[in-house]
Amino acid sequence: MRYFIFTIVFLGLMGSSFAQVEKGLWFVSGQVNIDLNTYKSDFISTSGSNFESSQFTRAIDFSPRVGYMVSNHWLIGADVNLGKLKTSRDQLATGAIPTKLQEWIDTHGVGLFTRRFFNMDENLQVFAEGRIGYSWWEQRFDNNSTNVQTNQTVRNYVGRLSVGLHYWMLPNLSLEINAPFLTLSSQEVNFLETDSRPIPVKQIDRGIGFAFGQSIGIGFNFIF
Repeated sequence: MRYFIFTIVFLGLMGSSFAQVEKGLWFVSGQVNIDLNTYKSDFISTSGSNFESSQFTRAIDFSPRVGYMVSNHWLIGADVNLGKLKTSRDQLATGAIPTKLQEWIDTHGVGLFTRRFFNMDENLQVFAEGRIGYSWWEQRFDNNSTNVQTNQTVRNYVGRLSVGLHYWMLPNLSLEINAPFLTLSSQEVNFLETDSRPIPVKQIDRGIGFAFGQSIGIGFNFIF
Protein backbone atom coordinates (compact mmCIF):
# COMPACT_ATOMS: atom_id res chain seq x y z
CA MET A 1 0.00 0.00 0.00
CA ARG A 2 2.79 2.48 0.82
CA TYR A 3 4.32 2.00 -2.64
CA PHE A 4 0.93 2.75 -4.18
CA ILE A 5 0.69 5.97 -2.16
CA PHE A 6 4.21 6.99 -3.18
CA THR A 7 3.25 6.38 -6.83
CA ILE A 8 0.21 8.65 -6.49
CA VAL A 9 2.36 11.37 -4.93
CA PHE A 10 4.90 11.06 -7.75
CA LEU A 11 2.20 11.29 -10.42
CA GLY A 12 0.69 14.29 -8.68
CA LEU A 13 4.02 16.10 -8.74
CA MET A 14 5.00 15.14 -12.28
CA GLY A 15 1.70 14.79 -14.17
CA SER A 16 -0.20 17.30 -16.22
CA SER A 17 -2.21 19.96 -14.46
CA PHE A 18 -5.99 19.46 -14.42
CA ALA A 19 -7.47 21.65 -11.67
CA GLN A 20 -7.33 22.70 -8.07
CA VAL A 21 -9.95 22.49 -5.37
CA GLU A 22 -11.77 25.80 -5.24
CA LYS A 23 -14.94 27.42 -3.98
CA GLY A 24 -18.15 26.38 -5.73
CA LEU A 25 -17.17 22.81 -6.70
CA TRP A 26 -19.43 19.83 -5.96
CA PHE A 27 -18.01 16.43 -5.00
CA VAL A 28 -20.19 13.35 -5.61
CA SER A 29 -19.02 9.84 -4.80
CA GLY A 30 -20.52 6.46 -4.03
CA GLN A 31 -19.28 3.04 -3.03
CA VAL A 32 -20.89 -0.39 -3.36
CA ASN A 33 -19.43 -3.34 -1.46
CA ILE A 34 -20.52 -6.93 -2.10
CA ASP A 35 -19.19 -9.71 0.11
CA LEU A 36 -19.71 -13.44 -0.42
CA ASN A 37 -17.88 -15.64 2.05
CA THR A 38 -17.91 -19.39 2.77
CA TYR A 39 -16.26 -21.03 5.77
CA LYS A 40 -16.06 -24.72 6.69
CA SER A 41 -14.48 -26.51 9.65
CA ASP A 42 -14.23 -30.10 10.79
CA PHE A 43 -12.59 -31.36 13.99
CA ILE A 44 -12.67 -34.27 16.43
CA SER A 45 -12.91 -33.62 20.18
CA THR A 46 -10.90 -35.47 22.84
CA SER A 47 -13.98 -37.59 23.55
CA GLY A 48 -13.98 -38.81 19.96
CA SER A 49 -17.02 -36.85 18.79
CA ASN A 50 -16.88 -35.40 15.31
CA PHE A 51 -17.99 -31.80 14.75
CA GLU A 52 -18.69 -30.23 11.36
CA SER A 53 -19.59 -26.62 10.70
CA SER A 54 -20.21 -24.61 7.54
CA GLN A 55 -21.07 -20.93 7.21
CA PHE A 56 -22.13 -18.79 4.27
CA THR A 57 -22.33 -14.99 4.46
CA ARG A 58 -23.59 -12.59 1.83
CA ALA A 59 -23.65 -8.83 2.29
CA ILE A 60 -24.19 -5.72 0.21
CA ASP A 61 -23.49 -2.14 1.26
CA PHE A 62 -24.12 1.15 -0.57
CA SER A 63 -22.67 4.48 0.62
CA PRO A 64 -23.31 7.62 -1.50
CA ARG A 65 -21.69 10.93 -0.51
CA VAL A 66 -21.98 14.56 -1.62
CA GLY A 67 -19.94 17.62 -0.66
CA TYR A 68 -19.67 21.32 -1.54
CA MET A 69 -16.63 23.61 -1.47
CA VAL A 70 -17.64 26.61 0.66
CA SER A 71 -14.19 28.17 0.15
CA ASN A 72 -10.97 27.36 -1.68
CA HIS A 73 -9.91 25.05 1.16
CA TRP A 74 -13.04 23.90 3.03
CA LEU A 75 -15.50 21.19 1.95
CA ILE A 76 -18.70 20.32 3.82
CA GLY A 77 -21.02 17.45 3.00
CA ALA A 78 -23.28 14.58 4.00
CA ASP A 79 -23.41 10.83 3.44
CA VAL A 80 -25.81 7.94 3.90
CA ASN A 81 -25.31 4.21 4.29
CA LEU A 82 -27.62 1.31 3.43
CA GLY A 83 -26.71 -2.33 3.89
CA LYS A 84 -28.03 -5.87 4.20
CA LEU A 85 -26.31 -8.99 5.54
CA LYS A 86 -27.40 -12.61 5.93
CA THR A 87 -25.41 -15.41 7.56
CA SER A 88 -26.37 -19.09 7.52
CA ARG A 89 -24.50 -21.57 9.72
CA ASP A 90 -24.98 -25.36 9.77
CA GLN A 91 -23.53 -27.39 12.62
CA LEU A 92 -23.44 -31.17 12.91
CA ALA A 93 -22.14 -33.18 15.87
CA THR A 94 -22.01 -36.95 16.28
CA GLY A 95 -25.21 -38.18 17.91
CA ALA A 96 -26.86 -34.73 17.91
CA ILE A 97 -29.62 -33.15 15.86
CA PRO A 98 -28.20 -30.90 13.08
CA THR A 99 -28.40 -27.23 14.00
CA LYS A 100 -29.09 -24.40 11.58
CA LEU A 101 -28.44 -20.83 12.73
CA GLN A 102 -29.42 -17.78 10.68
CA GLU A 103 -28.75 -14.09 11.18
CA TRP A 104 -30.12 -11.08 9.30
CA ILE A 105 -28.85 -7.50 9.69
CA ASP A 106 -30.37 -4.39 8.06
CA THR A 107 -28.24 -1.26 8.47
CA HIS A 108 -28.96 2.44 7.92
CA GLY A 109 -26.80 5.46 8.63
CA VAL A 110 -26.39 9.20 8.03
CA GLY A 111 -23.44 11.49 8.61
CA LEU A 112 -22.05 15.01 8.24
CA PHE A 113 -18.42 15.77 7.45
CA THR A 114 -16.05 18.66 6.83
CA ARG A 115 -12.67 18.60 5.15
CA ARG A 116 -9.73 21.02 5.02
CA PHE A 117 -7.50 20.80 1.92
CA PHE A 118 -3.81 21.74 1.84
CA ASN A 119 -2.39 22.23 -1.64
CA MET A 120 0.81 20.30 -2.35
CA ASP A 121 0.66 20.65 -6.13
CA GLU A 122 -1.87 21.64 -8.79
CA ASN A 123 -3.05 18.00 -8.94
CA LEU A 124 -2.38 16.88 -5.39
CA GLN A 125 -3.80 17.91 -2.03
CA VAL A 126 -3.47 16.60 1.51
CA PHE A 127 -6.60 16.85 3.64
CA ALA A 128 -7.81 16.48 7.22
CA GLU A 129 -11.41 15.40 7.76
CA GLY A 130 -13.84 15.29 10.66
CA ARG A 131 -17.10 13.33 10.57
CA ILE A 132 -20.02 12.75 12.93
CA GLY A 133 -22.58 10.08 12.21
CA TYR A 134 -25.56 8.14 13.47
CA SER A 135 -26.37 4.61 12.39
CA TRP A 136 -28.85 2.00 13.44
CA TRP A 137 -29.37 -1.61 12.52
CA GLU A 138 -31.75 -4.42 13.32
CA GLN A 139 -30.48 -7.94 13.96
CA ARG A 140 -32.62 -11.06 13.82
CA PHE A 141 -31.46 -14.52 14.89
CA ASP A 142 -33.12 -17.87 14.28
CA ASN A 143 -32.13 -21.25 15.75
CA ASN A 144 -33.99 -24.27 14.41
CA SER A 145 -32.87 -26.59 17.24
CA THR A 146 -34.62 -24.50 19.91
CA ASN A 147 -37.21 -22.78 17.68
CA VAL A 148 -36.11 -19.47 19.20
CA GLN A 149 -36.10 -16.17 17.31
CA THR A 150 -34.32 -13.19 18.84
CA ASN A 151 -34.50 -9.57 17.72
CA GLN A 152 -32.37 -6.64 18.80
CA THR A 153 -31.88 -3.04 17.69
CA VAL A 154 -28.48 -1.31 17.77
CA ARG A 155 -27.96 2.46 17.64
CA ASN A 156 -24.46 3.83 17.15
CA TYR A 157 -23.18 7.41 17.47
CA VAL A 158 -19.68 7.99 16.14
CA GLY A 159 -17.16 10.80 15.66
CA ARG A 160 -14.07 10.28 13.49
CA LEU A 161 -10.94 12.17 12.49
CA SER A 162 -8.91 11.13 9.46
CA VAL A 163 -6.23 12.32 7.04
CA GLY A 164 -5.73 11.56 3.37
CA LEU A 165 -4.54 12.38 -0.13
CA HIS A 166 -6.64 13.78 -3.00
CA TYR A 167 -5.33 13.42 -6.56
CA TRP A 168 -6.86 14.77 -9.79
CA MET A 169 -6.87 12.02 -12.45
CA LEU A 170 -9.03 13.90 -15.01
CA PRO A 171 -10.66 17.35 -15.05
CA ASN A 172 -13.85 15.94 -13.48
CA LEU A 173 -12.54 12.81 -11.77
CA SER A 174 -10.31 12.44 -8.73
CA LEU A 175 -8.93 9.66 -6.58
CA GLU A 176 -8.68 9.87 -2.79
CA ILE A 177 -7.05 7.79 -0.05
CA ASN A 178 -8.42 8.22 3.47
CA ALA A 179 -6.96 6.85 6.73
CA PRO A 180 -8.90 7.32 10.03
CA PHE A 181 -6.77 7.75 13.16
CA LEU A 182 -9.23 8.66 15.97
CA THR A 183 -12.74 7.33 16.63
CA LEU A 184 -15.21 8.13 19.42
CA SER A 185 -18.31 5.95 19.68
CA SER A 186 -21.37 5.34 21.83
CA GLN A 187 -23.51 2.28 21.12
CA GLU A 188 -26.94 1.35 22.47
CA VAL A 189 -28.24 -2.22 22.13
CA ASN A 190 -31.95 -2.76 22.77
CA PHE A 191 -33.08 -6.35 23.33
CA LEU A 192 -36.79 -6.49 22.61
CA GLU A 193 -39.46 -8.31 24.59
CA THR A 194 -39.67 -12.10 24.31
CA ASP A 195 -41.61 -14.79 26.14
CA SER A 196 -38.58 -15.54 28.30
CA ARG A 197 -37.71 -11.84 28.77
CA PRO A 198 -40.92 -9.82 29.22
CA ILE A 199 -39.03 -6.61 30.07
CA PRO A 200 -36.87 -4.99 27.32
CA VAL A 201 -33.16 -4.73 28.12
CA LYS A 202 -30.83 -1.88 27.06
CA GLN A 203 -27.03 -2.12 26.98
CA ILE A 204 -24.80 0.94 26.42
CA ASP A 205 -21.15 0.75 25.34
CA ARG A 206 -18.84 3.75 24.90
CA GLY A 207 -15.31 3.77 23.58
CA ILE A 208 -12.41 5.69 22.09
CA GLY A 209 -9.94 4.23 19.63
CA PHE A 210 -6.63 5.31 18.10
CA ALA A 211 -5.70 3.47 14.91
CA PHE A 212 -3.69 4.85 12.03
CA GLY A 213 -3.09 2.71 8.96
CA GLN A 214 -5.25 -0.22 10.11
CA SER A 215 -8.14 0.89 7.90
CA ILE A 216 -7.53 2.67 4.59
CA GLY A 217 -10.30 3.74 2.24
CA ILE A 218 -9.87 4.34 -1.50
CA GLY A 219 -12.55 6.08 -3.54
CA PHE A 220 -13.32 8.18 -6.61
CA ASN A 221 -15.02 11.59 -6.80
CA PHE A 222 -17.00 13.09 -9.65
CA ILE A 223 -16.45 16.85 -9.53
CA PHE A 224 -18.41 19.59 -11.27
